[in-house]
Amino acid sequence: MKLLTDFIVIGSGIAGLNAALMLSKYEKVLLVTKKKSIDSATNYAQGGIAAVTDKKDNFRFHEQDTLKAGVFHNNKKAVKFLVEHGKNTIKQLAYIGVAFDKKTTLEAAHSYPRIHHATDITGHEIEKALVKKVLTNKNISVWEHTYAVDLIIKNKICFGATVIKDKKIIPIFSRLVVLATGGAGQLYSYTTNPDVVTGDGLAIGYRAGAKTKDLEFVQFHP
Repeated sequence: MKLLTDFIVIGSGIAGLNAALMLSKYEKVLLVTKKKSIDSATNYAQGGIAAVTDKKDNFRFHEQDTLKAGVFHNNKKAVKFLVEHGKNTIKQLAYIGVAFDKKTTLEAAHSYPRIHHATDITGHEIEKALVKKVLTNKNISVWEHTYAVDLIIKNKICFGATVIKDKKIIPIFSRLVVLATGGAGQLYSYTTNPDVVTGDGLAIGYRAGAKTKDLEFVQFHP
């Protein structure tokens, strides 16, 4: 048995759900997740999202705060991109149903109150809104309780992924595969990561030849 689809997204946290929604504007998407769609680190995240939305604040301040917090080890282009797209991201999440608090807060290394919360369950509210949006999208199919095993690689080109569903090994061929599987917290003796965070995606990508960098900074705390 083998299947064909346009895009495969592996992982149902905020990154995977958002990737599926973006790709669904073009073609069919198959989203694969090892438990239920809502089982992810995103669902347990209490902290808010930093974004410049106040006229008294500005991108340069936010960018400098982020670089200082990262001891300037940060990828500057990535920081600039994230900072400049923060406001539109908050608007987009609010549009699909995330009820952010009216007031922003001052936290961590930030020099201005730019943290947007949805009470104290921000991750849960974002996950819930994104899952609802995905499940009502006609271009997205969701396979829960499905394990990604490996990417299908030939001559260093990815043609899809192999998964296990209902105790069957199924090769799925696609134009693009997105690995959005989170970190590897459960590899450690002590972690606040949920049970699903076992480093599968990192291992799959590494075996396929993907480059890894700064994995020591992958963390999560609820």
